[in-house]
Order: sequence, then structure tokens, then C-alpha cells
Amino acid sequence: MKTFLIMALIFQAQAYAKDFDFLKIKNFFTNQASDFKCSEIDLRNETLGPNRYQGSVGWCFAYATADVASYKLGKKISAPSLAFSYYQTLQPDVKNIKISTLSGGNDQGALNFSKEELCLEEDMPSENFAVPNCNFNTRNIQDVLSFIENKLQSKTALSSCDQKIFNTLFPNLNADDINSIGSNDQISIYNKLLSMNNLNCQYKKIRAPRLSLKNGMSPAPNYIKDVDAQLENNNPVVINYNAGFLLNNADPKVFYNHYSSIFGRRLNKETNKCEYLIRNTWGTDCSIYPKEIQKNCDAGSIWIERELINNNLVNVTLM
Repeated sequence: MKTFLIMALIFQAQAYAKDFDFLKIKNFFTNQASDFKCSEIDLRNETLGPNRYQGSVGWCFAYATADVASYKLGKKISAPSLAFSYYQTLQPDVKNIKISTLSGGNDQGALNFSKEELCLEEDMPSENFAVPNCNFNTRNIQDVLSFIENKLQSKTALSSCDQKIFNTLFPNLNADDINSIGSNDQISIYNKLLSMNNLNCQYKKIRAPRLSLKNGMSPAPNYIKDVDAQLENNNPVVINYNAGFLLNNADPKVFYNHYSSIFGRRLNKETNKCEYLIRNTWGTDCSIYPKEIQKNCDAGSIWIERELINNNLVNVTLM
């Protein structure tokens, strides 16, 4: 049930049939790289910490981007804050829309729309929102988002437990801050959460004026060359890809849109094939993956063969 819930809710992209002829072309170009040397690279460090858990919200683009930004800056960047930065640009007028139900986004937009100021993980956590004394025990950000939205919608007084739950996501807001934003009937609940995000990190953001994501340089179907070039220069990358191979019982005709980061490369001495380390955003549990993936899973990061990654790449973004 846990596996079904994670997979069913994380991927909410439109489905379309694979273009198998295109995949054959990609295989051709991948196999032509006869001068390629699969040197060993592992860029993981203490700043990153364990793989983050995006839960059931479709914000993989922000979680992957936050990992690469954290590596580049040497400070752990908040993934939800990047998602909020992206959704701030949408500003829908629909009164009843809920941020907790929004899915998908753009990794470049998430970073570029942050206006060169980033919130740290300690000021806006990406997971683990438990308040045991208040009967609120979850690590899933969608749960706390839904709680906050429902509380704002109810317009009832803020209890001590309510504030503690709000503070699991917005630790820098006091009761007056929450009440002031929550009582403003001129803005939607969507915009109330955006306002809380802005106020929570207003004086805590770090400057990153030269940090931005851009498209890879290699033309399709050879994006993997960009991955190699960046890794060899000690730069992890964000990838947008079809993650069906990470799912149990995936439909081969469905495109499972997903973002992850790549932080390493190695030559598998048993298979003599080059593999890449996908740092996924589904936490540290390896049991959620298919059996053939589990054996190459390291606390939620997965070693995947070069050809399989290249066959499923949609885009590579560089920082």
C-alpha cells in the first residue's frame, strides 16, 4: 500500500505513448561513444544529508533542484521554498485552489524565480512535520499543507497546537503573523500560504546571485554527454526523465514525468557497464523499488545503467 500511495500520487503528469523509433536513435548515439571512459565519481557530501522525502506532493522538480543548489552553495537549501517561489509566479485568481494539490513545475523556474535569494532547510523544512503532543505525526509535506489550508478555510481561532503545526513548516512565524495573514479576506488561501512563505524567510534568505539553471548543450538524443561533462567537472545535474523503470508494474505506454539529480558515476565491474547515481526524492527506503533496482539502491539513491538513463531522458539542466 505504501508503494502504491507514493507512486500513484507523485506522478500526476499527462500520459503519452513512447516514441520507440526515437529510443532506437538514442541507443545508436549512446553506443557510438567508443572513446568514453567511465571514471568513478561520487559528489555526495555532508551538506546534502540523507535523501529527502517529497511525500505525496508533486514537487520533485523543487526537491531535485534544492539538492544541486545545496551542493553548490555548501548550505542545505529548502525544497518547499523553491516550489513556493515557482508557484508565486502563477498567481491564479481561482479562490479555492490549494497549493497542496498543485503538481509539477520547472526546475529552472523554481530557482530563477527565487530572485537570487534562497531559504535554508532549517527555516523551511522539506519533511518531518511531527508534533506528537498534538496528535500530528507525519513526514509528508502534503499533510501539513492540507492542515494549514483547512485551518485557514475554517477561520477558527488558532490554538496552541495549531501554531505548533504551522511552525513545523513556517518556524519563524509567531501567532500574530499567522493570524494577521489568515484574517485577510482580500486574498485567497493560495496567496495566504505564499505570504506566509515570504514572511517566514524574509530575513533568513541567503544570496546566490550567480546561481541559475540552464539547458544542457548537447542536442537530443545525446543528453548523457552533458551529464558526463558536468560530473567530470564536479558538478551534479538535474534531470527530467521518464521514471517508469523505477516503478513496480509501470505501464510501458505511460510517461511518468519526474525530476531527480545525478551525483555520481561508476563502472559496474560485474556487468562491465557504466552506471550513474540518481539521487531520488522518495526518501531512503529502497524497498519501494522493483527487485532489480533494489540491489543497486544505496539509501534511496540508485545506480542506473547509462543506456537506460539516456533512453528516458527528456532534458538535462546544468547549474
